[in-house]
Amino acid sequence: MIFDFTKYNTKHWYPGHMLKASRQIKDKLKLVDVALVLLDSRIPISSINETLNEILGNKARIYVFNKIDMATDKETEAWRKHFISQGHRVVLTDVPKKKGVDKIIPAVHKAIKEDRQKKGATRPLLRPERMMIIGVPNVGKSSLINAMASKKGTQTGPRPG
Repeated sequence: MIFDFTKYNTKHWYPGHMLKASRQIKDKLKLVDVALVLLDSRIPISSINETLNEILGNKARIYVFNKIDMATDKETEAWRKHFISQGHRVVLTDVPKKKGVDKIIPAVHKAIKEDRQKKGATRPLLRPERMMIIGVPNVGKSSLINAMASKKGTQTGPRPG
């Protein structure tokens, strides 16, 4: 039996705020040196937005597994090894306890240095390094920014900041 669904009016689901954010990321991406992609360590694959991966292209990136306290150590380590085997940089964090947050900046420095070498840059970077923090809702982007800044500068909550 073959079902023909062509007669049904299909609508694509892609919320307007996600489209707007994707456009903003595209516009600002050329201004940053590295992208921090924040993932929920309980569901790292499900918390990756494939559209963002496509937008990032060859931009240097670091995958930050957040909420490691809510996932088992065994599963987190397996996912960390998987991402590393794919050639990605990974940092594990528990932002409310500020665990692992101090490892992000050294990873950013290393990622930028390696990316510049890969592109053939010989001069040192004479401006501050720039990064973009991206991720799906509720992975802890605002909390990470607050933890890295050591103050509450970004409001956390259910609404996009």
